[in-house]
Parts: sequence; structure tokens; C-alpha cells
Amino acid sequence: ECRLNFARQHIQWSEDWKKVAFMDEKRFNLDGPHGFQHYGHDVTKEPKVISRRPEGGGGAMVWGAIFYSGAVEIIFIEGSLNAQKYLEIIENVKGVIQNQMGMEDFVLQQDNAPMHNTRVVKQ
Repeated sequence: ECRLNFARQHIQWSEDWKKVAFMDEKRFNLDGPHGFQHYGHDVTKEPKVISRRPEGGGGAMVWGAIFYSGAVEIIFIEGSLNAQKYLEIIENVKGVIQNQMGMEDFVLQQDNAPMHNTRVVKQ
């Protein structure tokens, strides 16, 4: 929603959109969005769980960014993504984005996830 609001506020932009990079991270679980799979059951009884992800395994976390003139190669993230790891990713891809966009200054648009708004990231 943050990105949609940003776009609506800046809909009159033309050349300025070439300065914006949109980024996001996503976790993909191999056994479904919540780690549970159910089969059809009698609604008067508790559903039986067929499988459950043990210890949070069975998935992949990725990060990527797109912009007018291209995209950053998807980055696979080991473990959980926290503010420090997020900041390291931004620092590592900043030069790539600047080179591909052909400009030093650009707007990095994120979705306001809690880790994006920590004190460490905002510094």
C-alpha cells in the first residue's frame, strides 16, 4: 500500500520515474504459506494436519529490486532477514543500481516493513 500511495502522489512525474527503484523481499515456503496442509473434513470435527514444516525449514528468502532501466539480480538470503542484513544488502547493491540507472542519486522505494524503519536502517 505504501508503494501505491507513493505512485498516486507522484503520478504526474514523467522523467522522475527513471530515478525510482522498487525493492522487496519475499519468503517462499515449500509446503504452503503457513506451513500447514489440510484435507477436506467434517466441519463438526477438528481438521487433521497432514504436514507441518519442522523447525521453520523448507523454504527460501529472496530480495530483489526493479527500476525503469532494469533490475538487480535476485539475492538469496540465508536465515532470517533482519535490519542489519537488510542494510548490508542495500549497501552491496547501491553501486549496481547507480551503474544500471546511470545516475548517482535515486529513490529507493520500500514497503515500510518493520525492518525497513529501524534506527539502524534510517541512519
